[in-house]
Amino acid sequence: MLKLIKHEYRKIGFALGIILLSFLILEAMLGIGFAMNREELIVIAFALIFAAAFAAVLYMLFAQPVNFARELGSKSGYLVFMTPNSAYRIIGAKVLTALSGASIIGAGAGLLQMANYEPIRRKFALDTMSSLLDYVLQSLNLSVSGLVSYTAYVIIEILISCVVTASFAILAVSLSATLLHRNKGRTVISVILFLVLTGVMSWISTKLPGSDIYSGKELQFLLAEQIPRMIFESLCAVGAWLASAWLAEHKIAL
Repeated sequence: MLKLIKHEYRKIGFALGIILLSFLILEAMLGIGFAMNREELIVIAFALIFAAAFAAVLYMLFAQPVNFARELGSKSGYLVFMTPNSAYRIIGAKVLTALSGASIIGAGAGLLQMANYEPIRRKFALDTMSSLLDYVLQSLNLSVSGLVSYTAYVIIEILISCVVTASFAILAVSLSATLLHRNKGRTVISVILFLVLTGVMSWISTKLPGSDIYSGKELQFLLAEQIPRMIFESLCAVGAWLASAWLAEHKIAL
């Protein structure tokens, strides 16, 4: 599996280089803003780093489904599935590549912005991070441990959402390839299927216990109440992976 993941990363190596270069340029732009005392440049650079991180995470989530669609539409797809690896391992590697790449970029961008915050705070005389933390704890009526639990929940939910997005996008590509093979319109059908699949899953998810996190319940019970929905979404992601692999092995004509 690790070899397959490395192979997937090699295929997007150039794009990853562009992403890294973009962050370096924006950091340089931020540094120039400080050096020239240009407040508007500092604000723009700081905001663009957030935008670049969001775009990069989206790219990582959808790069694998797009590459998978290209493989199914070319001779390279035949070569990929003729290797000793099963379709379950091949598609699993694509999902794990999307998840790990999005996680690394998201975490890296978060750490970068945390490092950028202190000089920006001094420049614009903003409240200290501790004051901001005290305000959040007071407004949400949380203890520090409660905030840690809530943050852990948010991180887990984001990771599950990333897996669901990548898995459902690959399933949509697999279904469109099964229905249309090499005919035109596969891309449009894939997008429609992805929206339908995620829409149905989201609708069912809202009907499960604990789907409304702002229903007036105390946040310390949040994680326990969200377990049914998180399990359901995780099972949906696993089901999408298994279904995609089965279609690749039995229904898709390469």
